[in-house]
Amino acid sequence: MLIIAGVKWWHILTPLPFFAIAFLAALTRFPGRMQRIWAFLNPEKWADSAAYQATQSLIALGSGG
Repeated sequence: MLIIAGVKWWHILTPLPFFAIAFLAALTRFPGRMQRIWAFLNPEKWADSAAYQATQSLIALGSGG
């Protein structure tokens, strides 16, 4: 929508490096967040810990409940 409204590209692209740095800093500062991301990307590996609830919900849906 911003592009359709005529916003210049550099207004959109200028803050991206700052957001990337903040995102990486948040991931390294809080390792639990990184574990949740890995569990989302590979739930079979984390089925008994970080992705337990998601795995159990899939089992419940698969068994008809």
